[in-house]
Amino acid sequence: MKSKIKSKNSLSLFSAEKKKSLQKFLFLAVAATICTALVFSISSCSLIYKNLQNAAIQDNGNGQTGPGSETASEDQDDDGKDSSGTGDENGSSSETSDTSEVQISDHRLAFFEVGSDEKSNHFEHRVGYIYSVKPDGTDKKLVYSDIDQQYDLGFIFGASPDGTKILAMLTEGGRGLYSALVMIDTATGSLKKLYEMDYTEMEGDGSGDEIFMLSIYGNPVWSADSKKIAFELVSNPDYGSFSDMSKDAGIQIVDVESGDISELNVDVGGLSARTTTFLQPVLFSPDGGALLAVSRIYFEKQEEDETVGFFSMPDALFSLNMEGGQPEEVLNISGFEGLGPEIIQSFNYFKLSGDGRVIFQLLGDFEEDGDLWICEFNGDGLEKITSDTTLREQQPGTCSGCGNRFAYIGSNRYGTIASQIPSGDVFISDLTSLAPVKLTEYNFTGASSPVLSSDGSYIGYIFSHYDENYTYVEKNTVMIVDSAGEEIIEVLPEKNNYIFTIAGWITD
Repeated sequence: MKSKIKSKNSLSLFSAEKKKSLQKFLFLAVAATICTALVFSISSCSLIYKNLQNAAIQDNGNGQTGPGSETASEDQDDDGKDSSGTGDENGSSSETSDTSEVQISDHRLAFFEVGSDEKSNHFEHRVGYIYSVKPDGTDKKLVYSDIDQQYDLGFIFGASPDGTKILAMLTEGGRGLYSALVMIDTATGSLKKLYEMDYTEMEGDGSGDEIFMLSIYGNPVWSADSKKIAFELVSNPDYGSFSDMSKDAGIQIVDVESGDISELNVDVGGLSARTTTFLQPVLFSPDGGALLAVSRIYFEKQEEDETVGFFSMPDALFSLNMEGGQPEEVLNISGFEGLGPEIIQSFNYFKLSGDGRVIFQLLGDFEEDGDLWICEFNGDGLEKITSDTTLREQQPGTCSGCGNRFAYIGSNRYGTIASQIPSGDVFISDLTSLAPVKLTEYNFTGASSPVLSSDGSYIGYIFSHYDENYTYVEKNTVMIVDSAGEEIIEVLPEKNNYIFTIAGWITD
C-alpha cells in the first residue's frame, strides 16, 4: 500500500444475579471512564485556551437545560457565506498538490472549528465555524459561523443523509439556561431553530427550578429520507450528568419541513419506565416506519453505602412503531453471553448498512475485546463482522450508496489489556468477504470518527495529535483517505483554531 500524505490548509433490566455483581464494577468502570474523559477534556481545554488567547470554550453538551417550545423559528446568518472565513484570507496556503490520481466526487467534507474574533460578542470573542472542503482537501469554504448569533454553536450532531442540512446545537456559555436544536442549510448558510429550551428569564441561577428544565439526551438522529429528526428529552438534568430527579421526558419527532414536533407514543404497559430507564433513539428504519431506541438503565453511584450520583448503562435495543404502541425488543445485552465480552462497556454506534441492516459496536471492559456486529432491523441474522483479537474494532461508518462496504476504527490491545483511547487506524471492509483492509499506518493511535462519502469513494476522519505520553490531545486535524488507501490528505485548521468534530459529507 502506497500512502502519500499531503497537507491542505484549506426495557428489560439486567438479571438479578448479575445486577449486584455488576454495580460495583460499573461504578469502577464509569469512574475510570470519567477520569479518562476528564483528562482529555481538561487537557484539550487547556490547549484551546492557549490557542484562543485564553478564551474559555464552554462545553455544555447534553447538560444544556431549559423549557421546551414546540414553535420553530428561522434566523438568517448574513455572514454565513462570507468569503472572509476562507483559508486564503486568514493566512492559509491555497497551494494545491498533484491529486490527479484521486477521483473527485460531487460531495464535500464538513467539519467544526472553534476560534476567536474581536467582532464576536461571545465570551472571550469565541466563534464557531463550519467549514467544508473537496475530497482532495482543496477549496476550503465557510458554510456557517455563529459570530452574529446571540448564543454559541456548541455541538454538531451530523449532516443529513442527503447532505443538504447539518444538525447542531446553540448553547449559552454562562449559566447554561438556553439551548436550541438547530438545522443549518449547507447551501445558503441559513439557520432554523427546531426546538428551544429557554430559561434565561428565570431569576437567580436556576437553583430550585431545575425540575422544570429539560435537556436533549444523546445525539438526535436523522431519518433515511432526511425529512424527520428524533431525539430524547430528559427533565431536570444535572448539567450533563444525572440527579435523583432526572427523568426520561419522552422521544420527540420533528418534521424538518414544517417544524412540527410531536412526542412518540410509547406504551410501556403501565410500568413507570421513565423513573428507571431512558429510551434513547439511535436509528430510523430505512422506510421511516420504525425507530430503534436503546434502553439505558438508571444506576446509583455509591461510595461507602452513600449515593454520590447517578449514571446509566445500555441494556437492550427496542423497535418503536412510529404510529405508537408497545416497544418490541430487538436485542438484549444478555443475549451476547458467551458470544461477546463478559462485561459490556459500550453497546452503541448504530448505523444502517448499505443493504438496510444494522451495524453497531460492542466493546468490553479494559481487559476485554471489542467488535462490530450486524443484524436485520428486527434482530434476526445476528453476526460478528470483525474478528481481530489484537484490536478493538469500533466506530462503524456507512452510507446508503456504499453497497456492502463499511469503514471502522481499529484501536490496539496490549495483550489482555485494551487501549482506552478511542482512536486507532482506519479500516475498510465489506459484508461479503469480511476481509478488512488497513488504510492508514498510525500504529493504532490517532484516527477516529470515520465517515464515508455518499458513494463510498472517500473516508473523512479526525486525526488526534497526542502528547508524547498519550495523556491528552494537543490538536486535531481533518484527514481524507480514498477507499483504496492510495492517498491521504490532511486539512489543517485556520490559524489558532481548534477542530472539534466532523459533521459529515454535504452536497457541493
